[in-house]
Amino acid sequence: MQREDFKEYSEILMQLCDAFGKEYTVSRGKAYWLALSDLSLEEFRLASVKCLRECRFMPAPVEIREAVDIIPAYDRALLAYGVVREKVRLVSADESVDFDDVLINAVINKSGGWAELTRRTGPQLDMFRKSFVELYKCYMKNGISQEDARHCVGLEEARNRHLVDSGQAELSVRRLETGLPPHRDGLVTMNVGALLAGVESPEAKQLN
Repeated sequence: MQREDFKEYSEILMQLCDAFGKEYTVSRGKAYWLALSDLSLEEFRLASVKCLRECRFMPAPVEIREAVDIIPAYDRALLAYGVVREKVRLVSADESVDFDDVLINAVINKSGGWAELTRRTGPQLDMFRKSFVELYKCYMKNGISQEDARHCVGLEEARNRHLVDSGQAELSVRRLETGLPPHRDGLVTMNVGALLAGVESPEAKQLN
């Protein structure tokens, strides 16, 4: 959640307090915010509704977190890799693609691009799994820039980039659905410090 979400977050927490017979205080509001602000506002809202339905007492922050359907980083990275393996088989190198999970875009762009990835054989893709998972987890932790999150360029776009830039051709990008839940708010930013400055995190450096 972002600062601008605090008012709506507070209203939801007040409703929780009222439902369970607890007083809402500034101190309680700040404490819950510290523990839960990495969730999106929608995740917090849905988790609160679940707690209203299933809890007998005012839920602690950890109970609200447990009510959110959050996939552990390693498990999510493996699921994302599985999606990529499937799409590489189904989508050609000519097409530009844009995954609805922007971290997949970021990992592919960092790893040589879409066209290069589609040329890899089965064993090569199996070897790619480890680096994919580690870099994906690194991006989940540290965030990415808008440039990192851009779509993955296919061969057709690369060949006709000058025509697209001059307005003589339209950019065609295929949207690829992953079925994964959305990431937390603030994952993509205009400025991610070291990443945007070209100085990678220790985790990412190990992958080069």
